[in-house]
This record gives sequence, C-alpha cells and structure tokens, in this order.
Amino acid sequence: MATKRGLLAVLLAFGLLAAACSSDNGGGGSTGNAGSTGNENLPTLKIGIPLPFTGVVAESAEEMRQTFEMYVEQHDGKLGGLPVDLTFEDTETDAELVVTKTRKLINEDQVDIISGPMLAFEGLAMIDSVNKAGIPWVGQTGVTASELRPGGTCEFAGGERVACAAEQGVIPSGTSVRVIAVVDGRPVVRPA
Repeated sequence: MATKRGLLAVLLAFGLLAAACSSDNGGGGSTGNAGSTGNENLPTLKIGIPLPFTGVVAESAEEMRQTFEMYVEQHDGKLGGLPVDLTFEDTETDAELVVTKTRKLINEDQVDIISGPMLAFEGLAMIDSVNKAGIPWVGQTGVTASELRPGGTCEFAGGERVACAAEQGVIPSGTSVRVIAVVDGRPVVRPA
C-alpha cells in the first residue's frame, strides 16, 4: 500500500511538473530531440533522479524508475511540450554517496531539476548541494515561515527562506511542507 502511494505521488509530481513547464519558456538545459521529430529546436528538460537501487529499498526504487519512465513514455517523451531526458543515479542507500551522485547530476550531467529523494536521510544529505546549485528540487521538505494564502514564505534546511505557494487552500505558518513542483522558479508546496 505504501508503495502504491509513493508511485501515485511520483505521478502527481510529474503531472504538476508538466503543467509548470507548459507555461514556461523552456527552463534552460541543452537542446535535443529526445527521440521525437520536430523538437530539434526545443530545449531538453533534464531531470536528475538519485534513488537507492542497491540496498533494502532497491525494489521500491526500481518501481519508481519504471514509473518515471512509463509516465514520460506515455507522454511521447515530453513534459509540458518539452523533450525530457531522465538521468538516474544509484545512491546505494548511502548518505555520503548520495552527495557524490547529486553533485554528478548537477555538475556533469547538468540537470535542470532534481527529483527525490526516496529516503529522508538522503534528502538531508542532498540539501546543501542542491541549494548551492540553485536548481529546483521536487520533493524537498521544509516548514512554512508564514501563512500561505496561497503565497508566502517557506524555510528549508540551513534556514534558507524562499517565496513559495500552496498547492491549494491556506497552509498555516509552522506547517511541515513538501515541494511538489516549481512554477516560474517558485516552489509549490503541500503539507508533508
């Protein structure tokens, strides 16, 4: 049951990401066609996904990979009209390795967005690398520093405060939240 909820959350995050990108001007990244014709001039949306394919949750990580790939395939290799390149890295359920793999995704693979993490301790390990790079991170958790109506301020690890928006309704100050999408550079959150 928990695995199904996790897979549904991944699908929802991808759907919201696609909606965010459809009103965007491209969001950077390299150009490419992701196997599609007629997209040669569109930037490719590169998504980095560090998951623990080795270790106690390997089966769940593989299910998440298959779900990401299935969603993109069902949408003709695009999100929000942009060709997509998914890059997966095995974190081996190791906090030190997740930092190395996250830095690789950011610096070598030059991803536009990080998705994940699957495990809380991996998320804590990734925070500094992702925040220093200044790229959107779908799945990051924090706390509302003000009431979100829908806009307001959220605080993430290290005390970083950023403008954010509630997915829906009002979220009271002091509520734990998770980033589910980034629209125009602004995190969209829901209660965690």
